[in-house]
Amino acid sequence: MKRYSVTLLFQFRFHEDTHKRKKRLCESRTIIVYAKNAFFALKKAKKYGKQEEFTATNDAGQNYSLEFIGITDMLRLGIECGEEEVWYHFKNMIEPMERKDKITLSDDEVLRSQSVQ
Repeated sequence: MKRYSVTLLFQFRFHEDTHKRKKRLCESRTIIVYAKNAFFALKKAKKYGKQEEFTATNDAGQNYSLEFIGITDMLRLGIECGEEEVWYHFKNMIEPMERKDKITLSDDEVLRSQSVQ
């Protein structure tokens, strides 16, 4: 099995002000995926992203969701990386879900980037 580092983009959305708030808190999460090839790594990563979505209520009684937007990067990992290296960070973005086609990679772009390696 080959190892891939895949960066997924999520957004937090508060239900009460969905259309009012253009700038949303986003999470960029990088995971390690073990797969036979890039196609299966992409498939696993997208499944992971969808499974991580949730809806909850905070202490102030506001309903919110974590929504998977898409993949922003995928790299095949070699000997230069440790076995369990994973990282993530948060940032505010303007209308990330509405702009997902511009800020995430299409499946073809992800797979094309792997054919170079």
